[in-house]
Amino acid sequence: MASFDYVAVDAGGRTVSGALTAADEVSARALLVKRRLMPLEVLPARAGAVRAAPSAKGAKLDARTLALTTRQLATLVSVSPLEEALRTIALQADRPAVRRVLEGVHAGVMEGRRLSDAMGLQGQAFPPLYRAMVSAGEQSGALQPILERLADGLERDQQVQGKVITALVYPAVLAVVALGVITALMAFVVPKVVDQFDSMNQTLPLLTRVVIGVSNAMRDWGWLMIALLVLAVVLGGVALRNPAIRLRADTLLLKLPLIGRLTRDLHGAKMARTLSTMITSGLPVLEGLTITARTVSNRRLRQATETMAEAVREG
Repeated sequence: MASFDYVAVDAGGRTVSGALTAADEVSARALLVKRRLMPLEVLPARAGAVRAAPSAKGAKLDARTLALTTRQLATLVSVSPLEEALRTIALQADRPAVRRVLEGVHAGVMEGRRLSDAMGLQGQAFPPLYRAMVSAGEQSGALQPILERLADGLERDQQVQGKVITALVYPAVLAVVALGVITALMAFVVPKVVDQFDSMNQTLPLLTRVVIGVSNAMRDWGWLMIALLVLAVVLGGVALRNPAIRLRADTLLLKLPLIGRLTRDLHGAKMARTLSTMITSGLPVLEGLTITARTVSNRRLRQATETMAEAVREG
């Protein structure tokens, strides 16, 4: 199979360009006609110029970019062909990494692949759950409504995330400032006050002695405390890569009084919303559960979801 660059005119009279693979030029022109495009020029592709997908593989779209891209695609698909919508969005992308991903998807669609398959070629750019819902929309012939639902869900998640971040900014800044003030007092102010106490030759209260001891420890061994803290964080991150340890840690997290309940509630709400959208899109419940399980970050909840899917499979 050879690669060809082409320029053609679509049914609306617009000039489109792209790349495709075919046995020869005649087959390439026939493929364009089959896509309802009138070929104006079909030339062998230049080496390295056919695909943008390999260079973009591994570039993951952040949540905000994915939500914006989905909303734009849902809007454009309702008024123009899919390949034209993808090309327009790619041309409007500001960041080079995002542009390469979208150009790769556009190239895949122009080569005859389904949209979900073209997205799958872009590595981690599009989540598995996202691609599965797009695939369900293509199979049911309701791609535009599915993209609308995806955009609504992604935008709703962005709004919730923004509210959470806004609510946490003030307490976080306050905690950092308070910690800095306490550290400065213990390291620089308390040692000077201790000199005044030493000249009095009196026994100090227990609480005062504890504060002085903490100050001396921070001044003499502060560097060691920081080193041990960094080492603990690094070792903890390495340990969590072990599946068994990660499972135990996630199980312990679910047993915490407030955080555990909040984690379970968020997981249940997200799974219910995702399954509702999938079933509405025509995706089987079993496939929806299987895909949803792979997107759950908590290993204990993922195990429970996989068990649920297996029970459904067994009837």
